[in-house]
Amino acid sequence: MNWQELKDKIVAELKVSKEKAEQLLSNYKKEAEKELVKIRQKLEEQDLPKVEELLAKLKEKTKELKIEEIEEKIANFGDKLKRKTLTKEEIDQKLLELEKKLTSIFNKNNPNT
Repeated sequence: MNWQELKDKIVAELKVSKEKAEQLLSNYKKEAEKELVKIRQKLEEQDLPKVEELLAKLKEKTKELKIEEIEEKIANFGDKLKRKTLTKEEIDQKLLELEKKLTSIFNKNNPNT
């Protein structure tokens, strides 16, 4: 899914204007980038409860915009963290996958970035 597809989906599902959808996505992009920086920092500090909290916050914001594809990645990552079934390398890999997914949507396909 790319920026335009997400914007169209938000317009259709949230019943907002294209301008409002653009604004919502732009705000989400900024917030997601900040959250990912915080998540990476907390992982370096090995503060997994805080990482879980930050992931839950990001998941809620993602859910509000009905971006299921990313919401699922975040939920999967958060669930595995809670169950403590991931090694440090797997945690790093999951975060990298999430960052790549967001980047592919927000940078590569967004003409306004």
